[in-house]
Amino acid sequence: MLATRRADLHAALAAAAADARARATHVVDAALVSVCAGVAGSNADRRLIDEVLRRCFPHFALVFVFGEVGMQAGRAVRGGGMIHIALFGRQLSAEGREQHRLQTKAVSLE
Repeated sequence: MLATRRADLHAALAAAAADARARATHVVDAALVSVCAGVAGSNADRRLIDEVLRRCFPHFALVFVFGEVGMQAGRAVRGGGMIHIALFGRQLSAEGREQHRLQTKAVSLE
């Protein structure tokens, strides 16, 4: 889990998305991104968030939520102002068959 200041939402989101993609153990086809609604701000902020995600993922779904919980060291952690990214994709097995994968990353803005 990465901690950052609320004022850095766009930079934190860009860094978290880039880090999640770099750590992916599979081909990333899509992402599900949840952002704390309390720090999302105005519609202009939401447009910037959309632009950041379009640069990082081929397809994504973005949701704004309250009461965020993420995983840290295998434990569920409550974090105000969280960004959570779940990556969906595929990986070829040794036999050449596609295997679907899910990988997650959580970032706390507090």
